[in-house]
Amino acid sequence: MEATRVYYEQLVHFIDASTDYYISVLLSNKTNAYFKSLNIKTKTDKIDAKYLGLMGIERNLKHWKPMSKELLPLRQLTRNRVNLIETKTAISNRLHAHLHSFNPHKEVIKQLQTIEVTNKVTGQTN
Repeated sequence: MEATRVYYEQLVHFIDASTDYYISVLLSNKTNAYFKSLNIKTKTDKIDAKYLGLMGIERNLKHWKPMSKELLPLRQLTRNRVNLIETKTAISNRLHAHLHSFNPHKEVIKQLQTIEVTNKVTGQTN
């Protein structure tokens, strides 16, 4: 199956816990490269399923194993940290752009500065 953000996780854990199927989870860049090698340009769920199955038959794919219980919370925390940093950067960039725009609206500046101050107080920094 193809890893799509976190949406595949419950299914792959269910299959792993309740069956003895050999499961492989592939990143989309790997499946896209495979599809391109076959000159597949149309992308639908039905076509994806067909060619993911073919890929599983043709290739020796790595067997998926669940992440250890100790690593799972660390992965969630690091993903959340990256998301917070990206959000902070986006807000800082919006504030900077608005401050340098023609006739910036004071309420927008106030709102963006409030978010920045809140981030500093709560410790959400790079």
